[in-house]
Amino acid sequence: MARLVLPRLALVLAALSAAACTPMRLEHPTFGTSRLDQDAAECDDLARREAMRFMPILPPPRLVRDRRGRAVWVRPSFSEWEMERWHQEREVSRICLASRGYRLVPVEPKP
Repeated sequence: MARLVLPRLALVLAALSAAACTPMRLEHPTFGTSRLDQDAAECDDLARREAMRFMPILPPPRLVRDRRGRAVWVRPSFSEWEMERWHQEREVSRICLASRGYRLVPVEPKP
């Protein structure tokens, strides 16, 4: 029984990995990609404003205790904060483009 499961599992994993490597692009069902640059720029602007509204430039300090039990104010690492804000921007931009009708479609190979 195990001899039958492993080859099938390998085949399924190979098919999934091939599908995962398919290049994708954004396309609108009506306009194609003709307005993508303009819409993407508008969505990126909106995403940047939203991220700044919810996540200001500098992270807020936190009150922690040192080894002696004293209260100390510390700031989280700026790079962690920037990464979180970048992810927030990407998510808002993706939602904005989807709300305008854009969908990810596979790139057709050129002959």
